[in-house]
This record gives sequence, structure tokens and C-alpha cells, in this order.
Amino acid sequence: MCLLCPVAAVGGEGFVLPLMDECGEGRRRATSVRWATELNRVVSSGIRLLANGSEPSKPGKNTTPSAHSTNRLVFWLPGSFPKTHHYQTYIPPDQTIHLRATNRSVNPPDMEDASTKMPEQSAVKLIGWLSPYVHRAEVALRLKGVPYELLQDEMANKSGLLLAHNPVHKKVPVLLHGDRSIPESLIIVEYVDEAFHGPPLLPADPLARAAARFWARFVDDKLWKALWVALWTEPGQAQVALAASARESLTLLEAQLPEGRRFFGGDAIGFLDIAASGVALWLPVFEEMAGVTLLAEEEHTALCRWAWEYAAEETVRQCTPDRTMMIAFLTPKRGMFMSTAKATAAQM
Repeated sequence: MCLLCPVAAVGGEGFVLPLMDECGEGRRRATSVRWATELNRVVSSGIRLLANGSEPSKPGKNTTPSAHSTNRLVFWLPGSFPKTHHYQTYIPPDQTIHLRATNRSVNPPDMEDASTKMPEQSAVKLIGWLSPYVHRAEVALRLKGVPYELLQDEMANKSGLLLAHNPVHKKVPVLLHGDRSIPESLIIVEYVDEAFHGPPLLPADPLARAAARFWARFVDDKLWKALWVALWTEPGQAQVALAASARESLTLLEAQLPEGRRFFGGDAIGFLDIAASGVALWLPVFEEMAGVTLLAEEEHTALCRWAWEYAAEETVRQCTPDRTMMIAFLTPKRGMFMSTAKATAAQM
């Protein structure tokens, strides 16, 4: 058993996972460990902390580390390169491990397979066009400070590049990072958040992160469908009922805004703000085209304030299309919008 650095032992076996002290000194890598496999085995088996080579405490003894002896378990999560995550260990008497993220980063350990590393310095390109989904990817890249090239691809004449990199859905956006391709806007946002340094887009807290993902799915799976059908259904009693349903969905989204904060992500734009960005930037354009108002300040004061705050952010403004250009581009598609709304309504 290594006595030069803290180690974690599982049962009677001697394999080692690296730990770091509070000062970040004495880090040692156990090259024999296959990270993902062994981490799963450690957590599923339960661990006992051997601080600086000391023996495990006896059953029933309180093993909570003191403020002076707390160590940090450092491990590498697949898909999170080039960042690592520090976790503060708390080992209660039942020996169940609890991990709490601290949002600090260290230089990654050398990996046996260099192909698993994220090529952060590789060229970044984004296949896109005038679309609220492309905006999601663009604003994520800009918030992270990632330079990128926008490759405009018209949906009426899809390029071979788009079809090669998104053969399943054949839609934009598609992110090209070196020789890797990532389709689907929200998947791209999560990839950008994990692959590049910069302010986090998803919350560190697991519950808050799960909630952000849930409401992002709500925006795509429920809210936009309700808005779209209400916007493009012919006037009448059916449209009135659909508009009421769409406003109820807007109310549900509005309720997720933290009180006293500018954005869903708190004081800075986060994952859910990006997911809902179409409500701030594109819904007003569609409302003008359709002659229908769904988001009004009298009924949704907080959501309207959020929409204004989001649209006014300089980073957002840098990748927001000109409103006049948007209307000129979208107006000829009104007939198609009505057709898709009718098809969507039939599936709801």
C-alpha cells in the first residue's frame, strides 16, 4: 500500500485511486487503474478512506474526516476532458461514499489512450443557417470564448458536408471539432460546456443540473409545439383554446426563474437560458408575422423581463440575426409554417 500519498482501498484489494490534499501536493497516479471501470467498482463496493496511509477505522467508529484531514478524490469522467473534477470525500459510519463537486480544475493525468482526449485546440466549425437552434450552439461557443467558423448551409439545398456529418436527421446545427461531429443543438451545448474551459453552462449541483435538462426538454417537447400550433392555426375557437394552452406552458417556464436573479442560470446565462432563447429572440418575430400575441407583459412580467435581459446581453447580440432580415427570410415560409402546425396539432 502506498504510504506517500492518500489512497482508497476496497475490501482487501490493493489497487489505488489517487487523492489530493487540500494544497494540491503529493498527487500520484496509479497507472494500473482503468478509470471508468475501477471507479464504478469502487462506488458500487463502498470504500474506506486511508488518510496518509493510516489503517481503516473499525466498524461503528465515526470515520468522518476532520477539517484538517479532509482529502479530495480526483477521478476522470469519460466525456469530460480536458477538465477534471475535484470531489470532497465524506465517509459516514456506514462506509457509503458521498461526493460533492467543488468546481476546481487540475491538469489531467496522462492517459494510456491519447485518442480519448478532447482536442480543444482543434479547429471548431459550425454548420448552420438562420435558426433558433443554431443560435443555441453559437451563444454557447461565445460564452465559452471558443473561436469558430460558421458554415452557412441552406436547408433548401443541403450540402454534402451537412449530409455527411448528420446523416440521421439531416438538419442544422452540426458542430465540427477537429475530426469529430456533434449534431443536435442541446447536445452541442452540453458538449461545448464539457469540452472547453470557461464559465460553466450547466449547474454544478446534480439536482439543479437535472432540473435544467428537464426544463430544456420541456421547451422543445411541449412549449414550442404549443406555441407553434397556436401561432399558425387559423383564427377561431380552436385557435383561442390553443393559445390559452400555450400561455399555460409559458407560465410553467416562467416559474423556473430564480427570484431576484436575471436568468434561469442565476446571474449569468446558463443552459436553460440557451434552451429557451427562442422565446426571447424568435417568438416576437413569429408573433408579428402571425398577428398573434402569446407572451405579454401583463400576464408574464417576469418572463418578459428575462427575455429582454437575454436579448440585451452583448454576447447574445453578437450572434442574433437582424430582425428585418429574419422577417424577410421567414415571411415566404408562412404557408409551410401553417402546414407543419396542422400536422403538429394532429399529433398532440
